Amino acid sequence: MAINTEWLWTPKDGKPDGARVRIRDMSLSKYNQEIRYYSSLIGRTDTDVVALSEIENASVVEDLVTSLGHPWRGYFRQGRDTATGQDVALLSRLTLVEGSVTDFGFPAGRISRTDKGKRLSKVIGAVFVDRDSAQHIGVVTAHFLSRRNDNARKSANRLRQAQATLEALKQFDSTVGSIVVLGDFNDVHGSPTITRLREVGQLKSMIDHCAPGVKSEGGITPSTKRQIDHILFKGMACRGRAYFDLEEMSDHYAVWAHLKI
Repeated sequence: MAINTEWLWTPKDGKPDGARVRIRDMSLSKYNQEIRYYSSLIGRTDTDVVALSEIENASVVEDLVTSLGHPWRGYFRQGRDTATGQDVALLSRLTLVEGSVTDFGFPAGRISRTDKGKRLSKVIGAVFVDRDSAQHIGVVTAHFLSRRNDNARKSANRLRQAQATLEALKQFDSTVGSIVVLGDFNDVHGSPTITRLREVGQLKSMIDHCAPGVKSEGGITPSTKRQIDHILFKGMACRGRAYFDLEEMSDHYAVWAHLKI
């Protein structure tokens, strides 16, 4: 599952992150409500791996893990986006391959040999062990540049960030036979950004390869022309996809896919 939590800012540290985009901390009661909401969603959908975006810091991850309980663990690396302070993280109840959690050195992507490139500022990856097959699954989440006030330069930089994500995937070793790339990529199916991930990375899309409506709540079937949160994969088959309205918690909906080796 990929969840954009829309500025999930903890009030517990007393200091909102972000040097240029100032978001005030929410009240403690509102924050705790959102933590309970997301942990409930994850639990009732029988989800194994969650990618989070637009969280403030590691404290948010710790609170979600506490709410979820054993055997859930959280994985976080401080990002480079000092302007907004936004970060990403992974949560999982699968067994981690110890030592596999990485930010890949925040790789840069280039779309020509003379290109200066664009770094990923928010990315984390890890390798987990599939319960049924004991095979290794490499998981990567990143948060690409916003579409707000979009222009050709920002669109090209998202394409560069897609290439940077593919550079990150190369750092997984040969024991990783299956890959999942998921998160808020701020571009739609068929865009150069998503096409680069699918075609160059040889990744399948939940839109093309997952039957709809397995666990959707409220009859949500969003248009592919609006879907900017994605689950892409290879070395796996998909048994279904779903979408979840996050109500007042977020301006995104969560995306979910049932993947099996």
